[in-house]
Amino acid sequence: PATATTPQSDPTARGMLIAPSNDTYPRNGEGSIVRDGGRLHYFFARFSKNADVGASVIVRKSSTDNGESWDAEAEQITPADGKGRANVGAVALGPGHILLSYFVGVNHSSAFRVYRHTHDGGATWDPERPLTDGSYSYMTGAHDRLRRLSNGRLIITLHAREEDPEACPGVPDIHPVPCLCTLIFFSDDQGETWQRSPRPLRRRRAHRGRRPRMHHRQQQRRRRQQRTRRRRPS
Repeated sequence: PATATTPQSDPTARGMLIAPSNDTYPRNGEGSIVRDGGRLHYFFARFSKNADVGASVIVRKSSTDNGESWDAEAEQITPADGKGRANVGAVALGPGHILLSYFVGVNHSSAFRVYRHTHDGGATWDPERPLTDGSYSYMTGAHDRLRRLSNGRLIITLHAREEDPEACPGVPDIHPVPCLCTLIFFSDDQGETWQRSPRPLRRRRAHRGRRPRMHHRQQQRRRRQQRTRRRRPS
């Protein structure tokens, strides 16, 4: 008699290239995926240079089969006006209602975060509106940090460049590495208005690791040399 066998699961990970680069946009940035009914939307940035700087636009690709296949062409949803737009966060608030946030970079010293809504699944979008409050001249944030809590509150974590050079005490100051602080903005009205947390959660140098440790070692070496010079007989 035939015996039943348990099918073996395929341990091989599957993947596909969703967004290839091209001559116009040689680099694609990090993005955010949300589900709106039976459709997945993937929002990400396309850069005009193969780096984190330069002009970039926000685009969208969609899937109707749970990510097995995606739109052949990306739909551009922000203007190509020479500014940098990247680090997208997205959350679905209801059928066809998606809230999108990303930063707009004017230059290396000026950036701010914006948000916009769609109420028809991305067919049309509201104009960009400022999410950040201008309390810092440079406010951006990592991608995919927009969340809706169980009580309905929306929160997003951002980072801002501290203007005070003494804002990161105890951390080696390596010019031009800035001191960044982490902030939370929140909304209790479906993202129509936003408030900032009363104080930064954390302050740190923008790039931790090798450079601060190297700087620290250089400082130690200089101090040892100074002590050696002072000990030499006159």
